[in-house]
Amino acid sequence: GYYCPAGTRYSNEFPCPSGTFGNETGLQNEANCTECPCGYYCDQPAQTTYSKICNAGYYCRSGAASGTPLQGYEADECPAGYYCPMQSCEPQSCPIGTFSSSTRLTDITECLNCTAGYYCGNQSLIAPSGECDAGYYCPGSATTPDFIVCPEGHYCTEGTANPIKCPVGTYSNITGLKNDTECFPCPGGWYCETEGLLEPTGRCDPGYYCPIGSVWSGTPATVCPVGHYCPEGTGPDPIPCKNNSYVNHTQATECYLCPQGYYCVASGQNAICPMGYYCPAGTGLDWQACPRGTYSDQEGNYEEAQCKPCPEGKYCDGEHLAAPSGDCAAGHWCNSGVDREFPNGINQTAPLNNSCYDDRAVGYGGICPVGHYCPTGSVNPEPCPNGTYANVEGLGLCIICPKGYYCPSGAVNYTDYDCPSGHYCPDGTEAWNQYPCAAGKYNNITQRTKVEDCLDCPGGQYCEQTGLTTPTGLCKAGYYCTGGSATDQPPTAYCVAGEYCPEGSHIQTPCDPGWYCATDYLGAMSGQCFGGYYCTSSATMPNPNDGTTGDICPHGAFCPNGTAAPQLCQAGYYLNS
Repeated sequence: GYYCPAGTRYSNEFPCPSGTFGNETGLQNEANCTECPCGYYCDQPAQTTYSKICNAGYYCRSGAASGTPLQGYEADECPAGYYCPMQSCEPQSCPIGTFSSSTRLTDITECLNCTAGYYCGNQSLIAPSGECDAGYYCPGSATTPDFIVCPEGHYCTEGTANPIKCPVGTYSNITGLKNDTECFPCPGGWYCETEGLLEPTGRCDPGYYCPIGSVWSGTPATVCPVGHYCPEGTGPDPIPCKNNSYVNHTQATECYLCPQGYYCVASGQNAICPMGYYCPAGTGLDWQACPRGTYSDQEGNYEEAQCKPCPEGKYCDGEHLAAPSGDCAAGHWCNSGVDREFPNGINQTAPLNNSCYDDRAVGYGGICPVGHYCPTGSVNPEPCPNGTYANVEGLGLCIICPKGYYCPSGAVNYTDYDCPSGHYCPDGTEAWNQYPCAAGKYNNITQRTKVEDCLDCPGGQYCEQTGLTTPTGLCKAGYYCTGGSATDQPPTAYCVAGEYCPEGSHIQTPCDPGWYCATDYLGAMSGQCFGGYYCTSSATMPNPNDGTTGDICPHGAFCPNGTAAPQLCQAGYYLNS
């Protein structure tokens, strides 16, 4: 237990120091003392042997002077990352998957399992090596960053201790997800009502739709809206009713065929069929147009028969008309169902050879025929009125009959109607007898044009009626007809006393000398002047004495019956009475 260098005075002057022992005599210097072996400590000087075991939580490589040495490398407290059971010569490393930030551990069990979410990839760690990789989880004692792959239905961010369930409304059927955005949103038409699903919970309920990421199979917010239908599994959006169907309530699982008289568009709403169209059951945007020659001014039609034929006097040029296109053109007539402004056939019902009219039959109408006129909006051809004519088709107004002719109703050629003799025809004459020559006139030539063409009845004759081509006859005896006389007995043209008018007189004839005309209205002289009188001219009595028309036969003369002038007595005779 001691050593004795040269000059040692007594046996126990130089004890072997603590941490050593001397189990032999005759040691000469301190270096000859033996270090306390590993696992033991020698806490007293001058020890001759060792027996004390190094305390747990410490290690004693050699030369330990205490059971709880703090001597540095050779003997010290068990460092962090290690454990030291009793009699430890060396610190024992905490194994992979563990760590220790504390000193003086005494047993392996005191090494801490690697913190959840971290991995401990080496021995003797005083802290975890790092966080667990994303896509993996480390529940504790993990030895690598990819310790356990993140399972289906979960995601694992960096440093995950336990897999995190994919949230409601999502699912995952693959491993290794790194964050919640990699969880699959529940597909449209399905719902995912719990966390951590490997597949959707189920299909969306009938009458509802499930958007992407739905949690519930049917909620008020996802009830199938009006105009849509939602059979089981509908999503992500409600299904619009097709263009030929509709539904007018919520939570529908099917759409209804659009009713007749209505059309149904993508919104699923039904709307009344517009004017100009008809909509059979099941109509979408394919409204059926009322055909040419028809129109419809009312909504809700469902068959072509409800399209109205174009009305009289109108035309319907085109399809889907809500009102006639307009009035039938002048020079044409439109009775019913006409499909053009200028119908070009009379009673035409055969298809036209014209693709512009899609081979449909036109209505009942046509071009105005000769002898007729058709003003704008005509229903039927109208015969030209009296005084007009139409010698060509397609007239909106008839032509005024020219002078010298007359035109009865429906006249085609005015030349067929010469103004007859006894008449005259100015422009627009309506009938042959419209303008007769007046009584007292006559005309023996045709095509006369004015009243002046009628001639005065000649003197001595009369024209009793209108429209005469020759005089009626001779003026009656006792009357005279100067010209233009309408009667054989003109009331103011009678022969007066002293005159006479034989039949056919155009003037009064003075009673002849030697004769007398006693009264008015004589067609012949009354008789000879009486004997003893003479009548010079225009005598009104057989024995005139006025000295103008006659007188008593004078002295020296004699006057037999019918004397025009007194006759002188012959030489050798006289007469004094």
